[in-house]
Amino acid sequence: MMALLATSPSIVTDDRYPYERGYFTYLWRWSRLLSRTDWPGALWAKEDVVSIAQEQASALLGPPPWLPRALFEPGRDGTPISRRCFELAWRELSFRAVERARSGSGDAPTPRYYAEKHGNTWLVDTRELPPLKLIVLLRDPRDTYASIQAFEDKEPSTSFGVRYAWRGSDRLGGIIHRQRRRLRWIARLLEAGRVPVVRYEELTGDLPGVVRRMEEHLQVKLAPEALRADELEARHGSSPAEGSGRWRLELDPDTAERFTRELRPELQAVGLDV
Repeated sequence: MMALLATSPSIVTDDRYPYERGYFTYLWRWSRLLSRTDWPGALWAKEDVVSIAQEQASALLGPPPWLPRALFEPGRDGTPISRRCFELAWRELSFRAVERARSGSGDAPTPRYYAEKHGNTWLVDTRELPPLKLIVLLRDPRDTYASIQAFEDKEPSTSFGVRYAWRGSDRLGGIIHRQRRRLRWIARLLEAGRVPVVRYEELTGDLPGVVRRMEEHLQVKLAPEALRADELEARHGSSPAEGSGRWRLELDPDTAERFTRELRPELQAVGLDV
């Protein structure tokens, strides 16, 4: 999906596969530090903000480690300083993104969107965010797990964030728990019908149909002919079409059975085979 969105001159993305650099997420969280009122006292205290020279020893930064913060209080209109700082930073990033997009061609259209991957969206109150358009991807979690295993075998340093999906030693149990929450969220989205949910099988088996949906949803033109199947296959270790149902061949029976047993209601709710 990210590669498809990147084919539009109206959409700015991180152009480095696998599109893991989240500029929006980073700037949003960075700005929110200014309004956050909790911090780990053992790691961050007023003594860490006594000299600019301290940045030479540590690149990490936390919220202002004191309360109250009279000079950081909301202005007359009630806008938090964190929101104002995000808006200023995002305006500057947008200016630079447009400038970069036009550097290759003077008549290039002005980008309208920035797109990035985002995990655990069901945990975020999107009403707090600037206006955005969600595109939710649905893949059989058993295929997802098989893909994760294959990719980690190929790129051991890559985890796609799954190291944060569990606590303790039961990695599989943590991943199943996360998938349960995600599938329930997607089932609610499907029922409401306001957010496009794109299935893996649609991307691999009906790309023209997906293109039409995304063009209508975003009001942009995409160029799917720019996608190269051989490059996608080289990156993922299999062709996109082979990614559907791969769990039946690649997962050991006990793992596959555990996924199906523990996620049966959620799989059925989103129309996946059990």
